[in-house]
Amino acid sequence: MAKGSMYGNVISPSPVTSFNGGLDTRLPENAAPNTFSEAMNVSVTTQGLLTYRPGLKAWLPDTIDNVYQVYPAVYNYNQLYYFICDAGKIKYCQDGATSWTTCGGTNNVTRNLRYQFIHAEDKLYMANGTDLSMYVDLTTMNVVTFTSVANPASAPTAVAFGTGLTYATTSSGTTPYPIYYSITFNGPIGETINSPILTGWTSVDRLSWVGSQTYGLTIARNNATPAGATSWNLYVATASGTGTITNDDMLLLAGGLDINSTSFNDDGTLQPQLSHGTAPNDNSTDGFAATYGTEIDGRVYLWGIAGDEYALRIGGDPGSAFDFTPNNGGYRLVMNEGTNHFPTNLISFRNSQGIPSITMLYSNTRGTSKQAVIEQSTVNYGSYSFVVWGAIDQGRNVPAGSSPYGAFAYNNSLYFPTNSSVMELTTRPTTLNILSVNNVSIPIDNLWQTILADQLTNIVACGINDRMYFSCAVNGFTNNNIILVYDVTDANNPRWYPWNINNQWIGLISPPNNQVFMYVSQDNHIFKLEQGSTAQDENSLGIPTPFVFSATGPLMGTNQEHSAYLALVQAVPYVVGVVGNLTVDITFGVAAPSGVVNYSTRSKTITGPPYIASDDGNWTDYYYQFLPAENELVGWGENPIFDTTDVQQQPLNYRPIIPINQVVNEAQWSISSDPTTPCAGALRSISYEGVEIGVKADIQ
Repeated sequence: MAKGSMYGNVISPSPVTSFNGGLDTRLPENAAPNTFSEAMNVSVTTQGLLTYRPGLKAWLPDTIDNVYQVYPAVYNYNQLYYFICDAGKIKYCQDGATSWTTCGGTNNVTRNLRYQFIHAEDKLYMANGTDLSMYVDLTTMNVVTFTSVANPASAPTAVAFGTGLTYATTSSGTTPYPIYYSITFNGPIGETINSPILTGWTSVDRLSWVGSQTYGLTIARNNATPAGATSWNLYVATASGTGTITNDDMLLLAGGLDINSTSFNDDGTLQPQLSHGTAPNDNSTDGFAATYGTEIDGRVYLWGIAGDEYALRIGGDPGSAFDFTPNNGGYRLVMNEGTNHFPTNLISFRNSQGIPSITMLYSNTRGTSKQAVIEQSTVNYGSYSFVVWGAIDQGRNVPAGSSPYGAFAYNNSLYFPTNSSVMELTTRPTTLNILSVNNVSIPIDNLWQTILADQLTNIVACGINDRMYFSCAVNGFTNNNIILVYDVTDANNPRWYPWNINNQWIGLISPPNNQVFMYVSQDNHIFKLEQGSTAQDENSLGIPTPFVFSATGPLMGTNQEHSAYLALVQAVPYVVGVVGNLTVDITFGVAAPSGVVNYSTRSKTITGPPYIASDDGNWTDYYYQFLPAENELVGWGENPIFDTTDVQQQPLNYRPIIPINQVVNEAQWSISSDPTTPCAGALRSISYEGVEIGVKADIQ
């Protein structure tokens, strides 16, 4: 009698002893023996066992509206506060709280929007794409907003200095070259509208000025300092793109000029800063409506700005992280204006040589897009020093970024979702010093591609302990209905598996004095994920309810063509750590004379020891966590105190025989838990046992 698995999708002398291939949603007839074709709420352990996912555990107080990001902000070194937006307010609490506290100050936010918090310098900036700039001052827990600075009402004036240049306010034979100047004021966060534009004429084209203060124009700003202004900027142009000079022709020449200085000498040395974009048509001194943001090395970056979608707002130097004007090293970097390339993701990553860099990904309607590195440089001009930022193109062979909340760097790789797959940007041993893009979701691409286009922006992702988590809406849903886990704990067998949890947001929390854990925002509830002794999810009151976990293996044939026959006597699963009831099905198929493959199923229910609720710390206590080595991500709670007077019921192992006694071409296993009672268990192996017949089945 042959005993074996469908090795390489055919019979082999050995059973299937690992499921480390994970989920493969392609044709089950071609899937590898160590995979499963369908699954719900399962994980694969580091030893390749198939088991159930962590459970939801009640954590923070319920909210009024749907809740999204829960931001953990540390203040005063060891004080950890959690922040959310709820019911039109920014709120906070700490572990163990029973309600949320509303921040003070000018605290009004638009309800039911996705939001992000960005933390720097004991301030917590809130971005949601609609509300103007605001932040929570962690020293007071008050929300701070910004007051608009008045726009400059007059055009600047100009006079020539030095020898060799003539300036006039009208064109003539001796002054044929046009030149234009304008100014703006900076406030604590943004910039005023451009001033009226000065039009003048010079005897020498500015492009030919010799510099070194030989000659030039002294530009007087010609506007009194408005209340709240912190510095001013000078713009220049030498030609109009349309025949009539407009703000869209004016380029930044000098930014962040001393507010107490009312003039600037332009000798032609400085060149216009093309990367800054043109002079503003809107006043942003009371803030701007950024949708996305991040903090990198103490500097804040914002993008997805309403009305300024091609721009990246870059915060200032240390001490001025939320000043996005040139006054303290801030900058407005405009990229790819007028193209399909909108900024989607900014990540602290590296270049191909391993040097840390700030990487920007972009969208594109043509499928493939580009990536760039954002870099800073300083220009010195006399007593002035100007910060200039630029985007250095790193190639245009990268798939378009589709999910602003879904890209992250982990373990020298950058993971980002696209409209058809999940990509990894990394170097390989065979391609040193070259960043290459790899599709890591090939086994589940057809599942991934059921995500609707308008739901791609709602994907939320994170990674820890060699597992990457993608919250998304598959199968045409319009809410995130699954967390897809990409597990690389076994580098030779990276695998996917699904956690079927409805949610709006997921994230990681690493308290200063406790273990890292994942949280899930579900409607107006916030949960931790923890591996429980059975497959149960708590509600927000802490009451547990069983959840079903199940999986279906590949449809394996008796040869590569699935044309040979096996006298299948029995199938034998080995299930360990069983609590409650688990059902194992064996589906087998044989080709009829007509050629149609007919399928039948035999089942076996494993009745394990019942789950008995307890609070004394034994294994039936829902709060007693086990299998810590298999899921380092989750928190395990406090060590249980055992009541030695109780009888300790232990989970059992089972190796049931499922009789088949049929001649078959194909076979497939499945396992599922009882939906009515708490269950536990892990599938360790599956063995198909019988006699190989070959391609002819007419043996008597």
